[in-house]
Amino acid sequence: MKIQTNDIEIPVSLKLHQEDKKAYIKLDVHNYENKEILLQDIPEIFFDHYCNDFHNKYTLFVLKRDNLKENQITNIYLKKTPEEKEKRIGFIIPTMAIESQEHDFAENTYFWKFSNAALQILFNTNNNFIFPNTIDISQEKIYLSDLLGGNIAFLVIEKKDFDISEIFSSIIRYGFLLREENEENEENEENEENDNLPKKLNLLNISPDLESVKNQIFNILKIYHLQSNSAFKFFLLYQIIEILIQEIFQNTKNELLESLENQTDVDKIKEILRNYTSEENRLGKLVDTYAVKNGTFKNENIEDLQNACKNYLHAIGLISSCDENIGMFHNYIYKIRNTLFHNFRLHHESNNSKLDNVVNELLKIIPKILFSYKQTTSSKL
Repeated sequence: MKIQTNDIEIPVSLKLHQEDKKAYIKLDVHNYENKEILLQDIPEIFFDHYCNDFHNKYTLFVLKRDNLKENQITNIYLKKTPEEKEKRIGFIIPTMAIESQEHDFAENTYFWKFSNAALQILFNTNNNFIFPNTIDISQEKIYLSDLLGGNIAFLVIEKKDFDISEIFSSIIRYGFLLREENEENEENEENEENDNLPKKLNLLNISPDLESVKNQIFNILKIYHLQSNSAFKFFLLYQIIEILIQEIFQNTKNELLESLENQTDVDKIKEILRNYTSEENRLGKLVDTYAVKNGTFKNENIEDLQNACKNYLHAIGLISSCDENIGMFHNYIYKIRNTLFHNFRLHHESNNSKLDNVVNELLKIIPKILFSYKQTTSSKL
């Protein structure tokens, strides 16, 4: 790891003194031979749970989140398949929590073990993280949160070489972004809507049937949270849906060819092609057949999304009343997609908050779709 101060990149490493229970960062600066800065207020309990095998047991990801608080420590549980029970796999730990015992996990031995592993991995000289906060390298002590930034948290997974793309859709819905290795720190204005965070996050694994497109989805989601425009956010989430319905088309090509094989009626051929190539039909197939196992599209699970869509469609004049029946998921999502893609003139900035509600509710549904997606050779379109 490196820090960048006054346009100079300085390699730093971690030095833990087990006997006197103090932690130092060691700076590799030519003019300051063996310069060490004390990490302030690291509790003694941190040293009682020293982790010797962090390289073989843990994977660390650095996250950032607006308005992060020291008590927003979260147990991470993972459900890999609809049939499998959830299992605890790690923690999300704000940097401020490691320099304090004024939080709910102050006596939790697992928390301190994971915290110890996180710091040792982070300060390993083999990684490429650069934190560009300007600090006085002649100072004797510093807070970890001042060194790294108050909006930084550690996602520590108890598995070597864990693939974050497997769970990223579940993480970003809670307001977390992935902090890249060579990236400037940015702290935005506080957002009260982003303040609540459960003590236990139940994350969903992306379906193994989406292995071939997993990285495409991951890259889209990384871009998503860098955007502030609600229309572009919807566009990015819909790109994920398009990836899925393209997968459905690939999965049903043989059915299409079989349906056309002995067909001689031109109108019938046109109808068959329309049914298989129609984006709205394939979107319907997604919700009716490919992603239904965990009850994602039961009315009670998508009622908030449906209401958000009604409010937006009413605001832009496409439905006459918020009580109007707007059909199933694939009907109203496709209607909003067409409006934004082809009739953006209907959108006005006064409706941004309503479109934001649509986007926020859709973001909650996406992880469930990715989790429950199952390749099938079911009935024809």
